[in-house]
Amino acid sequence: MAILDRSERTATAMAASDATLLSLHQKVFSTEMLALRSKIAIGIAKQLSEKLRNTNQIMSQIADQLSGALKKIAEL
Repeated sequence: MAILDRSERTATAMAASDATLLSLHQKVFSTEMLALRSKIAIGIAKQLSEKLRNTNQIMSQIADQLSGALKKIAEL
């Protein structure tokens, strides 16, 4: 997300096994990569959309659970 909206990163990651990583500077991403590799941009957008959809679903479940718990407390 940070590479897309130019804000600070909000998460970290840890590899469970040996991994080869790619470092991509925002300036390169925004000029060359998007111009040359639109499929990459679409793939990233799809992944972000999926993660946001999953987060929304989790937040909805949490809200439902909290609402149920508050109703039970109110009945006491």
